[in-house]
Amino acid sequence: MSTAKSNIFYLVFLTIVLPSSIVLQYGYSQTTASASASANPISVVSSSSFRDDTGAYHIVGEVKNNSPIDSMKYVKIVATLYDKTGKAFGTDFTFSDVDVLRPAEKSPFKIILTDIRQSQKVSSYTLSTSREKTQALPATLKVNVDNSHLHDIGAYHIVGEVINQGNQKATFVKISAAFYNSSNVVVAADLTYTDPKDLGPGQTAPFEIVATYVPITSNKITSASLNVNSEQYSSIAHNQIIR
Repeated sequence: MSTAKSNIFYLVFLTIVLPSSIVLQYGYSQTTASASASANPISVVSSSSFRDDTGAYHIVGEVKNNSPIDSMKYVKIVATLYDKTGKAFGTDFTFSDVDVLRPAEKSPFKIILTDIRQSQKVSSYTLSTSREKTQALPATLKVNVDNSHLHDIGAYHIVGEVINQGNQKATFVKISAAFYNSSNVVVAADLTYTDPKDLGPGQTAPFEIVATYVPITSNKITSASLNVNSEQYSSIAHNQIIR
């Protein structure tokens, strides 16, 4: 953990206006790094939002580490929520699904507002990000995708395996996925763990990840991006693309 003197936070903002007559809405953020990546190292690449069949409001998206040299941890995404009059009435937050972001690496995220009364009030939102510098983890986890498909009930599945090519045990091996539409905007995000969650040196374990709330979004999915990390290691490949 860094000391208090070294915990420097930066913010980058994104505003999305959501027409009330549309159930599933998309919003875009900057798709390239800012002029000074050191001033704004974490950007929101894309995001979208929708209300599920229970009325809960979802914001899903992807962040990127634009720093050319520094890895980042504790990447926090905060949503400020506005009503139709433009008045802020609440906030919610989450952390990036990938725990440590190396330079140029991306991570999906999702924020779910489960308070139905609050969800119904959302007309627009802003996103801000913060982070801390950290050291990169050794890249020894390899993902092999065996199958990806749209299930009959509408769920989008990715099935594969993770191999620990490191010389130490990998604990809590987590696979995260961002699901994109044809415009390369994130429309769903989810994560899972290998079975078992811990992998010894050279060990292989399966996983299956499913895009949740897919009756709303699955027919829009055209590709996905996978990442894997554990408490000790990171992925060999940055953001493996599945089509």
